Amino acid sequence: MVVRADGTIYFSDPWYGRMPGFGLERPRELGWQGVFRVAPGADGATQLCVDQDTFDQPNGLCFSPDESLLYINDTTHALVRVYSVNADGSLDGGDVFVDGLSDDDVAGVPDGMKCDEQGNIWVTGPGGVWVFDSDANHLGVVEIDEVVANLHWGGPDFHTLFFASSTSVRSLPTVVGPHTEGFMRA
Repeated sequence: MVVRADGTIYFSDPWYGRMPGFGLERPRELGWQGVFRVAPGADGATQLCVDQDTFDQPNGLCFSPDESLLYINDTTHALVRVYSVNADGSLDGGDVFVDGLSDDDVAGVPDGMKCDEQGNIWVTGPGGVWVFDSDANHLGVVEIDEVVANLHWGGPDFHTLFFASSTSVRSLPTVVGPHTEGFMRA
């Protein structure tokens, strides 16, 4: 989930945690997985943000630094889509930003995702964390010898990137900082 500066909450609804091998198997309420938002003052009412058939397993989300774009990845399709965020919080677009984030010989899939202050997208994938600039150019991979599920900046100046891996949490000092989220402000 991510929270826009105006308080709008966006979240994905993959069925991890309800499927064999990933949590306690139990029935799902929906026959599909979606991306939803809760607007400020909506008393918890959720709205579907994208067509219900767009994603198989929507997962990681992150905003561009100015919050005009929302990136959403799909774990099973191994891709990231990008949406324009309208003033009212609704989304337009959904073009594929990057795809092919899979490798039959290297473990790892799109899961956690963050945007840095320069607009670069950091997304988990085969072999670690893949980094793309705002034009979808692949800048490189932070190689990690375990499957990385999630990541986030922290530390006193938010210039340490933490990686939640299969059996450990690791950290890496970074020159670049994060797109600042609400909870990071004093």
